[in-house]
Amino acid sequence: MTTAVAKNDANLPAQIRKMEQAFQLAMPRGTEAKQLIRDALTCLQTNPKLGQCEQKSILGALMTCAQLGLRPGVGALGQAYLLPFWDKKSGGQKAQLVIGYQGYVELAHRSGRIASIHARTVYSNDEFHIEYGAAEDKWVHRPCISGPRGEPVLF
Repeated sequence: MTTAVAKNDANLPAQIRKMEQAFQLAMPRGTEAKQLIRDALTCLQTNPKLGQCEQKSILGALMTCAQLGLRPGVGALGQAYLLPFWDKKSGGQKAQLVIGYQGYVELAHRSGRIASIHARTVYSNDEFHIEYGAAEDKWVHRPCISGPRGEPVLF
């Protein structure tokens, strides 16, 4: 089994490079498949367990990144991550794409359907109210400034 894993690992970068044209066709305008490939190869170097994953699962996760125009494994961006996991059904490692919150923010902005996104932590001593309305929801968050804010309760 070790030789199969080693062979799989050695073949994977070549397989990723072979898919450059397919990635490019799937990507949004203005994005480059070469960058996705560099990001993917960096993921393999920084997380060696990905080399033990079923190639099809890694290539599928990368194709999803291409289609969404997200960059995997670039920590500073936090858009997407390729993570290995044990699949009971196949009895082997598979890669799974996990979209980070920054990836969801990027997709939301690109959709053109939102004006803005705000992320905040609400603490137990803050004032926080939500009113749902037919035309518009109303959110009120007033941080406690006269003492300790307490424990985080909402994000």
